[in-house]
Amino acid sequence: MRTSKKATEKLRQTDVDKLTLGQRIRLIRGDKTQTDFGNLLDKSQDAVSVYETDQVTPSLNILAKIADMGNVTVDWLFYGPAHRAHKDNDQSFIFNGRIIKQRTPEWLILEKLVNINDEKTKEKIAELVNSYINIEKKGKAQ
Repeated sequence: MRTSKKATEKLRQTDVDKLTLGQRIRLIRGDKTQTDFGNLLDKSQDAVSVYETDQVTPSLNILAKIADMGNVTVDWLFYGPAHRAHKDNDQSFIFNGRIIKQRTPEWLILEKLVNINDEKTKEKIAELVNSYINIEKKGKAQ
C-alpha cells in the first residue's frame, strides 16, 4: 500500500501531536516506498504497511531503528513532541539501538568527543577506547 502524495502532504500539515504512531512512522518514511523503507528495517512492505496503519506495533528494536532514521526518540514516535514538555527535562537519544540518557558516562564521553575538532585526535581516542575494551574483555575471560 502506498500513501498518495496528497495524503502525505496532509499528514505533514497535521499537528504532529494528533498523529498516531503509524502516522508518525509514515512521516519518517518520507518519499521512500514502503518496500525501500522495509528493506532498511529488514522488514517486508507488508510489515511497514501494518505499522503505518496501526494494526501492529513494531518491536522496540524496530522502533529504535525508525527513530534513528528520523532523528527522533522512541518517546516522540509514541507521544509526539508535546509529550516531552510534560516529562522531566532529561534528554536522551537512540544510538545503535540503545537509549543514551543525559548525564550517563556514555553521554559525557560523547559530549566531550563532539567538542573535539581534530579528526586525528578523535581517531586516537577511539583507538584508546577500543584498547581499553579489549583489555577489559580479556580480564573478564580469565
